Parts: sequence; C-alpha cells; structure tokens
Amino acid sequence: VVVQQTIVPTIIVQARTGSTRVPGKVLLPLLGEQTVLDVVLRRCRRVYGAQVILAVPYADVDTLRYIAKRHDADFFVGSEYDVLGRYYDAAHVFALNEPIVRITSDCPLVSPALINYAVESFIGVDYASNCHPERTVPKGFDIEVFSQDVLRMAHFFAGTMQREHVTTWMHSCAKVRIRTLSGTGVFTDDNLSIDTEEDYKRVRGIFEHFNNDTFEWNDVRDYYQR
Repeated sequence: VVVQQTIVPTIIVQARTGSTRVPGKVLLPLLGEQTVLDVVLRRCRRVYGAQVILAVPYADVDTLRYIAKRHDADFFVGSEYDVLGRYYDAAHVFALNEPIVRITSDCPLVSPALINYAVESFIGVDYASNCHPERTVPKGFDIEVFSQDVLRMAHFFAGTMQREHVTTWMHSCAKVRIRTLSGTGVFTDDNLSIDTEEDYKRVRGIFEHFNNDTFEWNDVRDYYQR
C-alpha cells in the first residue's frame, strides 16, 4: 500500500506487563536488545508526522516510562482494566491531531504503510478498521482509527463490560459510521500478534529472518509465500 500522506494522526499504543499467558511479553527481546515494545514504538514512529502516546497502567510506570522516553513518545498513566478510560484521558491530555489510531503493544509487525493508508481512508466515517466488522489482514496487523468525538461518546456511554477493549461500544452503536478498510488479504492463519509463547517464537523468527525492523507487510507476505 503506497499513499501520499497528508493527515497527521495521533497513535495511542496501549501496553502493560501484567499479561497472564506470556508474562511481561512487551519486554521480551525481539531484535537484538530491542524489546517487543521498542519495536512497536519504532514502527509507529515511521508514520508520517505521527504523534505517538504510550498509555500504560499505574503498576507499569517505572518499568515502561524509560521505553517511551527513548522513542520520544508521550507517556500517559491510567487504569489497568478501564482501557477505554485510559485512551480517553490520554487523548484529552496529549492528543494534538485527529484521527486517533489504536495500536496494541503485542503487535510488533504493525505496518506503518497500513497505518498511513487507514488514516488517509478515514473520511466521512467515525470508525475505520481492517479487523472489524470484517478482517482483511492477518491477526497482528490490526489497526483501528476513530475520531476524538466518537472516543468521547464511547467513554461517556460505554458500560463496564465494554471498557476493557476500547472500541466495543463503537462496534455496537448504530449511530457510529463504520468502514471496513481493504487490507493485505489474509495470507496466513498464523497468529502474528503475541498471545502465547508459540506466537512469540513465530514472530521473533520473522524478525530474525529480516534482521531489521524496517520491513513491511508485503515482505512478510512474500516470506510466507516462500
């Protein structure tokens, strides 16, 4: 995907160390001394002009603040389980640009080119995604884009059970204009986010194959086709 980027987004990356299946997965080494979270922030930094915010729970302040600092990302601390509230507060304090892009820190293959495309395609809608309501990319390339207005609405109207995953209320509200983004095509059923130890080994193998973190989604597709 190649686009001429004209819209400058705010990217909010959510991260925590308290994952249960792979404890501390965002701090696992992925490329030399670079951790999973280092790679996510570096790749987000490659989005044209993007403001990047790392939003973490209170328990992770001391552990993750230094990672945000070395990538010149804004750093916000909020609730661990009310992730929607954490996003709303982070945007309220820091966000200079619209739209808001949601990225999770267990997706180190996040594609700058696909983020650029998603941002440029965010016209005339409130929410756009390549993973809802239809998945058009392999898991691990997920991108969600939404306006500050719809984030504000979600924050004030979402129920308790809708707050852990940020965009659940947006998916369910009939008034929210939703667009499914075209994507890469689902070229693999492998999970390319990091949810298990097996996923981590798979993703680390991809980075070791390329020996850098500048490759794009089409390089990963070609890797799988080979």
